[in-house]
Amino acid sequence: MTLHCGAVKFRRDFRVRLAPRLSPGMPMAEDAGKQQPPSLDEFSKRLDAARGEPANAEGSRAGLGRSTGRALRVASELLAALLVGSLIGWGLDKLLGTAPWLLLLGIGLGFAAGVLNVSRAMKELNKPSENG
Repeated sequence: MTLHCGAVKFRRDFRVRLAPRLSPGMPMAEDAGKQQPPSLDEFSKRLDAARGEPANAEGSRAGLGRSTGRALRVASELLAALLVGSLIGWGLDKLLGTAPWLLLLGIGLGFAAGVLNVSRAMKELNKPSENG
């Protein structure tokens, strides 16, 4: 009798093919000549080489940390300049009663100062290091 359900047929085939190997009384002589699979470390190295990744994963993590630090520095430079320009413009508006013109001027000048600071920071970060 043939069963048409794929899962039941697979289960029956699995039992027929692997049952003799899985019985507890059988000697393990069949496996004596086979090679053991490579260790996970060796497999990982081969996989990294196939992907084209560097063998030193710690170096790539350090590079990621360095680039994250650079991005945070650039963002904070821009944000700080914009905030200071806005606060100075708002304070002068309150003092002189010229709202909102000095606030808008302060935002513009803060943005310009932030862009200037970012460009200086990027030039400094992109300098070739003298250490090596």
